[in-house]
Amino acid sequence: MLQNEAILKSNNLQGYKKTFSKDMVQRIYMLAEHVIDTHDTIRQTAQIYGYSKTLVHTDLSRRLPQVDINLYEETQKILDENFSAKHIRGGESTRKKYLERFV
Repeated sequence: MLQNEAILKSNNLQGYKKTFSKDMVQRIYMLAEHVIDTHDTIRQTAQIYGYSKTLVHTDLSRRLPQVDINLYEETQKILDENFSAKHIRGGESTRKKYLERFV
C-alpha cells in the first residue's frame, strides 16, 4: 500500500508524522481543486461528490494544510468568502421560499 507522509503543522504536534493513503491524498486534491475552480461551498462540493459535509470540511481544513500548504491557503480564501456571504444566501433563500408560497 502506497503511503504519503505529511508533517502536522499544529504547534502541539510539531514534528509528528502522519501518513495518508494515496487515495486519501487524491481525494483531498480533487476536493480542493474543485472548490478553487468553481467557488462552491462545502455543502455543494459534498453533494456533487457524494461525501458528507464533515468529510469535505475535515479534508479541506485539517488534512489539506498537512499535504499542500499553498493549496490550503488558496482554498481557505474561497471558503472564507463563502462563509462571510452565508447570511446573504440564507436571506435570498427565505425570500424565494415566501414568494413561491404567497404569490
